[in-house]
Amino acid sequence: MEQRVLKISFNKTGGTASKNGVNAKLTLPISWVREMGLTVDSREVTATLEDGVITIKPVGAK
Repeated sequence: MEQRVLKISFNKTGGTASKNGVNAKLTLPISWVREMGLTVDSREVTATLEDGVITIKPVGAK
């Protein structure tokens, strides 16, 4: 298991979002993304929040 401390980026939303709208993004190390089998052409994931823990899996993974 590899563990890293990462930072979340917060940005104001644009377009038709509310004036106080904010979104959050997390950048993952490319080595992790590759290990998950994700590519530019196959990049869909399922994100699950359970008991305060976020789990990210490639679509179709068990």
